[in-house]
Amino acid sequence: QEDALGGALGGVELEAVALPRGVRIATHAALADVDGAPTPLAKRLAELLAHAESAGVADLAPGGSYEFWFEHGALSLRTGLHSPDEATRAALWLKRAFGAEPSGRLETFEVAAEGGTLNVRAPNLAVDEALLLRRNVLEAFRIPSASMLPTLLPGDLLFALKGPAAHTAARGDLVVFTSSRDPPQDFVKRVIGVGGDHVELDGYGVRINGTPLVTKLETADFVAQGDDTVRGELWSESVGGHSYRVLHDASHAWRDKVDTTVEPDHVFLLGDNRDNSMDSRQFGSVPLTALKGRVALIWASFDDQGVRWDRFGTEPE
Repeated sequence: QEDALGGALGGVELEAVALPRGVRIATHAALADVDGAPTPLAKRLAELLAHAESAGVADLAPGGSYEFWFEHGALSLRTGLHSPDEATRAALWLKRAFGAEPSGRLETFEVAAEGGTLNVRAPNLAVDEALLLRRNVLEAFRIPSASMLPTLLPGDLLFALKGPAAHTAARGDLVVFTSSRDPPQDFVKRVIGVGGDHVELDGYGVRINGTPLVTKLETADFVAQGDDTVRGELWSESVGGHSYRVLHDASHAWRDKVDTTVEPDHVFLLGDNRDNSMDSRQFGSVPLTALKGRVALIWASFDDQGVRWDRFGTEPE
């Protein structure tokens, strides 16, 4: 039986839950700032829990949800996925990501799938080191808009790989980035062109270095329900070894032409919801340094009706 007790620390609302082996403290305040550094709240919680035999901290901030857990001097990060199979797959790519982390401080991390839970454990680790996970390897993001329909839905929660995985984006990859027009806001789009590519758009036609992308009509009357009903044609499209679907909304179809060469160390980005997306057609190519991560997994998904279980643990194309 879990007994909850509410309170505050430095004006931040907290909830402490008694567990058989200790206590879990949950907060809706972020434990890391926009650069991934621990916030004063995270540092204070670390001080309070450092000598606890068993205690945890759950970060339920809008950017995502994950849990730090202290046990017998070791610190773990735990995230529940949809199934043991999905947790196993997530553990495999996370191990590869640790190997690519530039500081070398994450090589001793133990990664395991325990049932449907992804568990990352490191002995004698401080909270600021644990937050390297968020800064350099793995971060959770929420999809707020319909610009990536039908691939991503509003309410999807994503895991994005960071570090070298983000800055070597290839055609077809889904990436999280910040725009110079709205720096605090995170966006998700698809890479269509990379540095040196000649990109041409004429209506729905897309050509890369003179070669049209392969497309095929799948559904002539597609309807997506959400905050606003979106109708249109559903097409398959392929680029860079990725095959995915894009939505054409004839009610306000994109008509402008684009003819551009992508700058070195930049990418040209498009939304899969082609007529309802602010992307490189408006703001141009995006520098690789603005990329925050490459989307790897939908780890949870919610809408106004509740949980979309079928999307848990899926890898968007």
